[in-house]
Amino acid sequence: LILSAGGRPVIGDSPSGTVRDVDEVFELTGMKAISEELGLELLNLDREGCHRREMEGRTYYISKPALDADVLINLPKLKTHNLTVITGAVKNMFGVIPGYRKSEYHRLFLNPDDFSELLLDIYSLCEPDLTVVDAIVSMDGDGPSNGTLRRSELLLGGRDAVSVDRVIAKIVGCPPSRIPTLRAAERRDLGVSSLDQIEVLGEAGAEIPGFRLPSVRPLY
Repeated sequence: LILSAGGRPVIGDSPSGTVRDVDEVFELTGMKAISEELGLELLNLDREGCHRREMEGRTYYISKPALDADVLINLPKLKTHNLTVITGAVKNMFGVIPGYRKSEYHRLFLNPDDFSELLLDIYSLCEPDLTVVDAIVSMDGDGPSNGTLRRSELLLGGRDAVSVDRVIAKIVGCPPSRIPTLRAAERRDLGVSSLDQIEVLGEAGAEIPGFRLPSVRPLY
């Protein structure tokens, strides 16, 4: 679609905590094959340099390609997470932090609410123009490491990532108040505070039947 509109799509990734090189991730996920077929550029965000940004007294190093892009499209996978309940649109922007600095942030911000404030900082500094959530195959249960794959057969898209996450909460049957990133967004007046204020088209208003949320939450 980007090519047909006259744009030049570039695919970038920085997997968190992977023991494999990101180039192997590109190959295993099929991103390498599609990039070769369509003549697209693949970027290892761990190798492309950073811009330094400050927010709320904290310093962040954010991928140059993410901040320099004319249009930034956020492509999260719908899955559960034992720290943030779901990994959705806002949480996926953690990927613009290159390399193992992500592990450092996880170590420093163990409390889900503190970590979610950090995620909202990063989201605010590098806000995507469009989010497309891949829930064709999602993960429920005790994600991201011990969850269960399931075919949900859904794609969701929206221009406001916080609103997308609020719709995801409805789809997975989770009260928004249980999701720390949505609590943090409401404190900061980001996105909308009510699902009634979001125009939902298509089948995105339906719940995924039997979607299991994480059963174990960290102690803090």
